[in-house]
Amino acid sequence: MGYISIFFVSFFCAFSLLAAGKIFNKFFINENKVSFFENIIFGCIFLTFIALIINFFFSLNEKLNLIFIILPSFLYFFIDKREIKNDLKYLLLFSFLTVLLISLENTNRPDAGLYHLPYIGILNESNLLVGISNLHFRFGHTSIIQYLSAIYNNIVFTSNGILVPSSIFYLALLGYLINEAIKKRNDKVYSFLSIIFSSYVLINMNRNSSWGNDDYGSIMSFLVILNCYQNFNKLKFRSYAKILLFCSFAFFIKSFYLILFLLPFILFLKHFRIHYNGLIFNKLNLFNLLFVIFWLIKNFLTTSCFIFPITILCFDVFQWSLSNMAISKISLVSEAWA
Repeated sequence: MGYISIFFVSFFCAFSLLAAGKIFNKFFINENKVSFFENIIFGCIFLTFIALIINFFFSLNEKLNLIFIILPSFLYFFIDKREIKNDLKYLLLFSFLTVLLISLENTNRPDAGLYHLPYIGILNESNLLVGISNLHFRFGHTSIIQYLSAIYNNIVFTSNGILVPSSIFYLALLGYLINEAIKKRNDKVYSFLSIIFSSYVLINMNRNSSWGNDDYGSIMSFLVILNCYQNFNKLKFRSYAKILLFCSFAFFIKSFYLILFLLPFILFLKHFRIHYNGLIFNKLNLFNLLFVIFWLIKNFLTTSCFIFPITILCFDVFQWSLSNMAISKISLVSEAWA
């Protein structure tokens, strides 16, 4: 992939994600001051939700995937044109950094060849395949990140678009942490945590060739911790809904991060007597609930487990089911590999 091609793909990929994030913010959050980085994150969440729904019925093929570029980019100019100069500056920076990240790559981790790239290929070629984990159990461990990569394989970007979205998502997550670290805040603990998390990501997750699903889940967990700390004493409805959304997306990246829901649960116990209705009943939580439901249905149809490979959440009575003995063995193998 030539440098100019990477830059071109990166720019329009980031632009469509930014536009999708602004659309998502307008209809589900309606918050005035949302950073460029947070809008990119919202865009990743929104477009992968749409991709998940579409894939129940259709393949994420090269022609269909054009809608993920064209439609959000078109709507951007009707949603918010006030930040266009600032957005353009960051888009150019993201494109340059993506070129740098990808051009310095010389290897790829085995996980990509084992099931990331094959699953992306399946998403591009077919609608949801019931019982696909029977082909190989690793298809039960697939992440929402594979959907993000799949939707940018289109007739314009071709397969070059597969590598770029994950880099854009990484830069947005890192940018969010750095932005929080450099903001002028009275809370020194919050600033210190932001600096620690940013430094950790820069030191330990700085190579495109080393990224796996775990890395994105880890960074999402940092965002959850920061937002929970920030809202521990004074909780806002929208902030709590965003925390739940970030927890869910981390869970979609890797099932282990289901544990993150303990943090908003603690916040709920602390504040529910005062803010019960607002914390539960809002548009963002409804969107999040639908996302979780469709993700669990997808898991069930592909693996016969709502969360794979937890035996108590698996059912071996369907034609596509793996046996409980096989699930137990897969669980041990997965833990040993991890």
